[in-house]
Amino acid sequence: MLFLKILIKGFFKKKERIVPHIYKKLDMIKQIKRCRNPKCGKYKAISEFYMNGDRRASQCKECIKKQVMDRARTRLGLAGVIYARQHTFSKKRGHPPPNYTLKEFRLWLFDCLLFEELYLAWVKSGYDKMTIPSVDRLDDSKPYSLDNIQIMTWRENKQKAHRDMREGKIIHGTKPHKAIVHLVLHSDEIIEYPSVREASRLFGKSASHISHTCNGNHKAYGDLWYFKEDYNG
Repeated sequence: MLFLKILIKGFFKKKERIVPHIYKKLDMIKQIKRCRNPKCGKYKAISEFYMNGDRRASQCKECIKKQVMDRARTRLGLAGVIYARQHTFSKKRGHPPPNYTLKEFRLWLFDCLLFEELYLAWVKSGYDKMTIPSVDRLDDSKPYSLDNIQIMTWRENKQKAHRDMREGKIIHGTKPHKAIVHLVLHSDEIIEYPSVREASRLFGKSASHISHTCNGNHKAYGDLWYFKEDYNG
Protein backbone atom coordinates (compact mmCIF):
# COMPACT_ATOMS: atom_id res chain seq x y z
CA MET A 1 0.00 0.00 0.00
CA LEU A 2 2.83 2.36 0.86
CA PHE A 3 4.55 1.44 -2.42
CA LEU A 4 1.38 2.29 -4.35
CA LYS A 5 1.13 5.72 -2.67
CA ILE A 6 4.77 6.46 -3.50
CA LEU A 7 4.22 5.36 -7.11
CA ILE A 8 1.10 7.55 -7.52
CA LYS A 9 2.84 10.53 -5.91
CA GLY A 10 5.81 10.10 -8.24
CA PHE A 11 3.52 9.89 -11.27
CA PHE A 12 1.80 13.18 -10.50
CA LYS A 13 5.10 14.92 -9.85
CA LYS A 14 6.33 13.75 -13.26
CA LYS A 15 3.06 14.90 -14.86
CA GLU A 16 3.49 18.36 -13.34
CA ARG A 17 6.84 18.58 -15.12
CA ILE A 18 5.49 17.29 -18.47
CA VAL A 19 2.24 19.28 -18.77
CA PRO A 20 3.82 22.79 -18.63
CA HIS A 21 6.30 21.63 -21.28
CA ILE A 22 3.44 20.57 -23.56
CA TYR A 23 1.64 23.87 -23.01
CA LYS A 24 4.84 25.73 -23.83
CA LYS A 25 5.14 23.84 -27.12
CA LEU A 26 1.51 24.52 -27.96
CA ASP A 27 2.03 28.22 -27.24
CA MET A 28 5.05 28.24 -29.58
CA ILE A 29 3.01 26.54 -32.31
CA LYS A 30 0.41 29.31 -32.08
CA GLN A 31 3.13 31.88 -32.78
CA ILE A 32 4.12 30.38 -36.14
CA LYS A 33 2.25 29.74 -39.36
CA ARG A 34 3.01 28.12 -42.69
CA CYS A 35 2.71 30.18 -45.86
CA ARG A 36 0.28 28.48 -48.26
CA ASN A 37 1.98 29.85 -51.36
CA PRO A 38 3.34 26.73 -53.18
CA LYS A 39 6.47 28.67 -54.14
CA CYS A 40 7.16 29.53 -50.50
CA GLY A 41 5.68 27.07 -48.00
CA LYS A 42 7.90 28.39 -45.19
CA TYR A 43 7.02 28.48 -41.51
CA LYS A 44 7.18 32.06 -40.27
CA ALA A 45 6.28 34.10 -37.22
CA ILE A 46 2.57 34.89 -37.05
CA SER A 47 3.43 38.60 -37.29
CA GLU A 48 4.66 37.95 -40.85
CA PHE A 49 1.05 37.42 -41.97
CA TYR A 50 -1.45 40.23 -42.56
CA MET A 51 -4.76 40.20 -40.72
CA ASN A 52 -7.64 39.24 -43.03
CA GLY A 53 -10.77 40.10 -41.08
CA ASP A 54 -10.57 38.19 -37.81
CA ARG A 55 -7.91 35.76 -39.00
CA ARG A 56 -4.47 35.78 -40.57
CA ALA A 57 -3.94 35.69 -44.34
CA SER A 58 -3.00 32.33 -45.84
CA GLN A 59 0.12 33.77 -47.49
CA CYS A 60 2.97 35.65 -45.80
CA LYS A 61 3.56 39.37 -46.25
CA GLU A 62 6.62 38.79 -48.42
CA CYS A 63 4.69 36.65 -50.91
CA ILE A 64 1.76 39.07 -51.04
CA LYS A 65 4.08 42.04 -51.61
CA LYS A 66 5.81 40.18 -54.44
CA GLN A 67 2.47 39.37 -56.07
CA VAL A 68 1.41 43.02 -55.84
CA MET A 69 4.73 44.14 -57.34
CA ASP A 70 4.57 41.57 -60.14
CA ARG A 71 1.02 42.72 -60.92
CA ALA A 72 2.08 46.40 -60.94
CA ARG A 73 4.78 45.57 -63.49
CA THR A 74 2.31 44.26 -66.06
CA ARG A 75 0.74 46.63 -68.59
CA LEU A 76 -2.68 46.35 -66.96
CA GLY A 77 -1.28 46.72 -63.47
CA LEU A 78 0.88 49.73 -64.35
CA ALA A 79 -2.11 51.46 -65.94
CA GLY A 80 -4.07 50.89 -62.73
CA VAL A 81 -1.25 52.32 -60.59
CA ILE A 82 -0.97 55.45 -62.78
CA TYR A 83 -4.75 55.94 -62.75
CA ALA A 84 -4.91 55.63 -58.94
CA ARG A 85 -2.12 58.21 -58.56
CA GLN A 86 -3.96 60.62 -60.83
CA HIS A 87 -6.93 60.49 -58.46
CA THR A 88 -4.64 61.04 -55.44
CA PHE A 89 -2.79 63.99 -57.00
CA SER A 90 -6.03 65.57 -58.25
CA LYS A 91 -7.40 65.58 -54.71
CA LYS A 92 -4.19 67.12 -53.32
CA ARG A 93 -4.30 69.89 -55.94
CA GLY A 94 -7.96 70.63 -55.35
CA HIS A 95 -8.79 69.50 -58.89
CA PRO A 96 -11.71 67.29 -59.94
CA PRO A 97 -10.81 63.64 -60.60
CA PRO A 98 -9.90 62.49 -64.13
CA ASN A 99 -12.90 62.77 -66.46
CA TYR A 100 -12.30 59.25 -67.81
CA THR A 101 -12.72 55.76 -66.38
CA LEU A 102 -9.93 53.26 -65.82
CA LYS A 103 -11.15 51.30 -68.85
CA GLU A 104 -11.07 54.41 -71.05
CA PHE A 105 -7.61 55.31 -69.73
CA ARG A 106 -6.27 51.84 -70.51
CA LEU A 107 -7.65 52.01 -74.06
CA TRP A 108 -5.98 55.41 -74.56
CA LEU A 109 -2.71 54.21 -73.04
CA PHE A 110 -2.45 50.92 -74.95
CA ASP A 111 -3.28 52.67 -78.21
CA CYS A 112 -0.22 54.88 -77.75
CA LEU A 113 2.87 53.46 -79.49
CA LEU A 114 5.16 55.50 -77.24
CA PHE A 115 3.77 53.75 -74.16
CA GLU A 116 4.65 50.33 -75.57
CA GLU A 117 8.14 51.55 -76.49
CA LEU A 118 8.75 53.00 -73.02
CA TYR A 119 7.22 49.98 -71.28
CA LEU A 120 9.55 47.52 -73.06
CA ALA A 121 12.55 49.77 -72.30
CA TRP A 122 11.50 49.84 -68.63
CA VAL A 123 11.30 46.04 -68.48
CA LYS A 124 14.68 45.74 -70.22
CA SER A 125 16.23 48.14 -67.69
CA GLY A 126 15.29 45.80 -64.85
CA TYR A 127 12.37 48.05 -63.83
CA ASP A 128 14.52 51.12 -63.19
CA LYS A 129 12.33 53.78 -61.55
CA MET A 130 13.74 56.54 -63.75
CA THR A 131 12.56 54.83 -66.95
CA ILE A 132 9.05 53.80 -65.85
CA PRO A 133 6.32 55.18 -68.15
CA SER A 134 4.62 58.20 -66.61
CA VAL A 135 1.66 60.40 -67.57
CA ASP A 136 2.06 64.18 -67.46
CA ARG A 137 -0.46 66.97 -67.90
CA LEU A 138 0.17 69.30 -70.83
CA ASP A 139 -1.32 72.22 -68.90
CA ASP A 140 -0.61 71.92 -65.17
CA SER A 141 -3.36 74.40 -64.31
CA LYS A 142 -6.01 72.03 -65.69
CA PRO A 143 -7.14 68.63 -64.36
CA TYR A 144 -6.52 65.27 -65.99
CA SER A 145 -8.39 64.73 -69.25
CA LEU A 146 -7.55 62.66 -72.32
CA ASP A 147 -6.76 65.82 -74.30
CA ASN A 148 -4.50 67.17 -71.53
CA ILE A 149 -2.14 64.25 -70.91
CA GLN A 150 0.99 62.90 -72.55
CA ILE A 151 3.34 59.93 -72.11
CA MET A 152 6.95 60.27 -70.96
CA THR A 153 9.38 58.57 -68.60
CA TRP A 154 9.39 59.32 -64.88
CA ARG A 155 12.81 61.00 -65.32
CA GLU A 156 11.45 63.33 -68.02
CA ASN A 157 8.39 64.10 -65.92
CA LYS A 158 10.56 64.96 -62.91
CA GLN A 159 12.86 67.16 -64.98
CA LYS A 160 9.87 68.98 -66.47
CA ALA A 161 8.45 69.57 -62.99
CA HIS A 162 11.74 71.07 -61.78
CA ARG A 163 11.96 73.26 -64.88
CA ASP A 164 8.38 74.48 -64.48
CA MET A 165 9.05 75.13 -60.79
CA ARG A 166 12.02 77.36 -61.65
CA GLU A 167 9.84 79.24 -64.14
CA GLY A 168 6.98 79.58 -61.65
CA LYS A 169 4.57 77.41 -63.64
CA ILE A 170 3.98 74.56 -61.19
CA ILE A 171 0.60 74.67 -59.49
CA HIS A 172 0.21 73.54 -55.86
CA GLY A 173 -3.47 73.06 -55.05
CA THR A 174 -5.09 76.05 -56.74
CA LYS A 175 -2.24 78.53 -56.19
CA PRO A 176 0.80 79.10 -58.47
CA HIS A 177 4.21 80.05 -57.12
CA LYS A 178 4.57 83.68 -56.11
CA ALA A 179 7.18 85.62 -58.08
CA ILE A 180 9.79 87.57 -56.08
CA VAL A 181 11.19 91.06 -56.71
CA HIS A 182 14.67 91.65 -55.26
CA LEU A 183 15.87 95.29 -55.06
CA VAL A 184 19.67 95.43 -54.78
CA LEU A 185 20.19 98.72 -52.95
CA HIS A 186 23.91 99.23 -53.56
CA SER A 187 23.47 99.04 -57.36
CA ASP A 188 19.79 99.94 -57.85
CA GLU A 189 19.41 96.65 -59.71
CA ILE A 190 16.02 94.92 -59.81
CA ILE A 191 16.05 91.12 -60.03
CA GLU A 192 12.96 88.98 -60.48
CA TYR A 193 12.67 85.34 -59.47
CA PRO A 194 9.74 83.08 -60.49
CA SER A 195 9.43 81.62 -56.99
CA VAL A 196 10.75 81.75 -53.42
CA ARG A 197 12.55 78.47 -53.94
CA GLU A 198 14.32 79.74 -57.05
CA ALA A 199 15.31 82.96 -55.24
CA SER A 200 16.72 80.83 -52.43
CA ARG A 201 18.62 78.61 -54.87
CA LEU A 202 20.18 81.47 -56.84
CA PHE A 203 20.77 83.89 -53.95
CA GLY A 204 21.98 81.19 -51.59
CA LYS A 205 19.80 82.14 -48.63
CA SER A 206 16.97 80.50 -46.68
CA ALA A 207 13.70 80.19 -48.62
CA SER A 208 11.66 80.54 -45.43
CA HIS A 209 13.55 83.71 -44.47
CA ILE A 210 13.01 85.26 -47.91
CA SER A 211 9.30 84.44 -47.76
CA HIS A 212 9.05 85.85 -44.22
CA THR A 213 10.82 89.04 -45.36
CA CYS A 214 8.39 89.49 -48.27
CA ASN A 215 5.52 89.23 -45.80
CA GLY A 216 7.20 91.49 -43.23
CA ASN A 217 9.32 94.64 -43.36
CA HIS A 218 10.81 93.62 -46.75
CA LYS A 219 14.41 94.27 -45.68
CA ALA A 220 17.02 91.50 -45.44
CA TYR A 221 20.63 90.88 -46.46
CA GLY A 222 21.05 94.65 -47.06
CA ASP A 223 18.38 94.62 -49.80
CA LEU A 224 14.61 94.86 -50.22
CA TRP A 225 12.38 91.86 -51.04
CA TYR A 226 8.76 91.84 -52.24
CA PHE A 227 6.26 89.45 -53.69
CA LYS A 228 5.77 90.74 -57.22
CA GLU A 229 2.03 91.10 -56.65
CA ASP A 230 2.76 93.50 -53.74
CA TYR A 231 5.51 95.52 -55.48
CA ASN A 232 4.42 98.89 -56.84
CA GLY A 233 7.76 99.87 -58.40
